[in-house]
Amino acid sequence: MARLILSLDGQVLAEYNMNKERYTVGRLADNDIRIDNAAVSGHHSLVINILNDSFLEDLNSTNGTYVNGKLIKKHALQNGDVITVGHHQLRFVDQQGVEADADEFEKTMVLQPGSQSGDKMASAHRAIEAAVSQETVRPRAAAARPATDSGGEVAVAKLQVLSGAFAGRELELKKALTTLGRPGVQ
Repeated sequence: MARLILSLDGQVLAEYNMNKERYTVGRLADNDIRIDNAAVSGHHSLVINILNDSFLEDLNSTNGTYVNGKLIKKHALQNGDVITVGHHQLRFVDQQGVEADADEFEKTMVLQPGSQSGDKMASAHRAIEAAVSQETVRPRAAAARPATDSGGEVAVAKLQVLSGAFAGRELELKKALTTLGRPGVQ
């Protein structure tokens, strides 16, 4: 479970276990973490816990919220981050997150590059291609056209305007994406 350790001038004042979804930090009595200091805004910042992640957000405080010496508006908290609110510091401690990252790394299988794994990949690719070619539905005869002409060049797609001021005009579609009409107008 993550914790916030409140300190002033190196002296620990309080510890807060992060077992709720939201924690407000500020000078007023209705805050979860109350810091009674004139440099701290009434509702200074907010810590949001979502699953195993914690996020810090400045609530438009007068003097700002700092993480590791940098002014922030929003920040994803990491183990060891030091949050500065006025003259006070909140150290974010999340040993569970550090242990979970280490466990996840230990579970990861490391593959060594080699010809054996390359051969397996090639044979798997051939098997997939064979299965796909057997299951492919044949297109209708009228719609069937080769994708390339006899010269080996890729055939060009065309769009023909059927009505309006440009009726009869053909547009070659040379790019992967073609926008029609005026940008931003549907």
